[in-house]
Amino acid sequence: MRHTLLLSALVSCGHLFCVADNESTYTIKHLQEEIQSSSHLFSTVYANPALKGLIRDHSLNNVTVGWEKTSARNGQPYLPAEGKGENFTSFDAESYLRHDNYTLTGFAGYSNGKIKSVKWCETSDYDMVYPYILADSTGGDMKSELYRFGGSVSSSFSSKAIYGASVGYEAGLNYRNVDPRPRNVTGRLDISAGIGLKTNRLIIASAIDAMKYKQSNSVEFVSELGVEKLYHLTGLGTDYTRFAGVGLSTYYTGWRYGISVDMHPCDNCSGPVASVSFHRLSFTNILTDLNKLPIADVRQMEYRVEAGWRGKSFAVNSHVNIVRRLGNENIFGDATSGSYPEIASLTLYVCNSVDFRLSGMYSLAVDNRWTMTGELTGDYNHNNQIHSSPDARRIINNICGNASLRVSYLKTPRLLLETRVSYGYRNNITGRFYMPDEGVTAIIDAAETEYLAQSRNVSYAGATVSASIALPEKLALKITASSLSTTLNNSYSISAAVFF
Repeated sequence: MRHTLLLSALVSCGHLFCVADNESTYTIKHLQEEIQSSSHLFSTVYANPALKGLIRDHSLNNVTVGWEKTSARNGQPYLPAEGKGENFTSFDAESYLRHDNYTLTGFAGYSNGKIKSVKWCETSDYDMVYPYILADSTGGDMKSELYRFGGSVSSSFSSKAIYGASVGYEAGLNYRNVDPRPRNVTGRLDISAGIGLKTNRLIIASAIDAMKYKQSNSVEFVSELGVEKLYHLTGLGTDYTRFAGVGLSTYYTGWRYGISVDMHPCDNCSGPVASVSFHRLSFTNILTDLNKLPIADVRQMEYRVEAGWRGKSFAVNSHVNIVRRLGNENIFGDATSGSYPEIASLTLYVCNSVDFRLSGMYSLAVDNRWTMTGELTGDYNHNNQIHSSPDARRIINNICGNASLRVSYLKTPRLLLETRVSYGYRNNITGRFYMPDEGVTAIIDAAETEYLAQSRNVSYAGATVSASIALPEKLALKITASSLSTTLNNSYSISAAVFF
């Protein structure tokens, strides 16, 4: 009887490992293929929802829990609006499903953490709404929560015509529980639709997209020591002097529209990849406290051209991105019955930026066990900002480079080991900041600190290690740890993901 039970147990265990070998190794193989993928080089093209079915030829989904910490180095310049570090935990789920001629994608995520020592910025999404920022001299740690979800569908009308559509929403909450106490609520809705036509070897596709953005800010003070003076920054160390100390509540509202024309090889064959796109962003900064007074607005035009080649084991890509941002400040007369009559609108802020990038990668597989992928990237960045009253100007030209090597080893059909090392630099070739000759000294000092952080020569080195283990039912567990050390800061992260 004992021998019978033991034999049955051994048979059951053998069946379990057989299932793992036959099903779970299926996911391990796909994770090994992802290491050789060049899709990240062509993210602009794959933003067209009609082309999402070309990212990969199989389904792959994951649920990930992660933690990340970043700390600024002592004595080094930093971006005051972004703080001296952050500590976040996150949960993310991503899905890429292929069924017949349909491709469905989806994502959902939540992150919660703290941004440390934020100065001269009580507004969220600084990169979106600059240069018009609500700020004070005290600042402090900012708690942050972010929610996001969305998805897309792509398919074909016929053997020659394809289509796709996508939608995504992101909501954020940033706040502080000590004076000054900002409470910022952000919302962003993205929608896009695309169509494409297949030729003998290429797909020519076009897409339109739109984004609606909103942010509301309110700052409270409960201390008996009084109220901190708030400023409405207008860029490069300047502020809207007339409204300094008033307007504890503001909001931003705006739209972005865009169109693109894209080219990609049919059926994931080797061939050219290209994209031409244009986007226009506009938003208004409004003081809620002053009868919803629109004090400033921004118009931004972005032009992007991308061209490259996607092969089976190598890929190259290049892009030029040109952005011109104009900031208008509205001039008002004396208030009557609580309303300020607008008497003029002046374009006082201009930001021109150019980014040129050339990147390439090569992948090599040996004996279906070893995989090596090398990648090189070079960048030239130009940024020129001008504020005309009071006069201020900032020019930064940087050259950047990065090299990385990614190696994976399939130790057994159920265990995939991976490591990635990288090294990069940023070298400033031109850097000048002509500070305004009048204004608040502390605001000008903060603008200078930002300039020093963005124009400093920087080098960095990073390393990532991971292990993927096959589980039953086509599941795989991937544990990843990484670190990045730069001249300005250090960061660490760890994550655990289940792929299926």
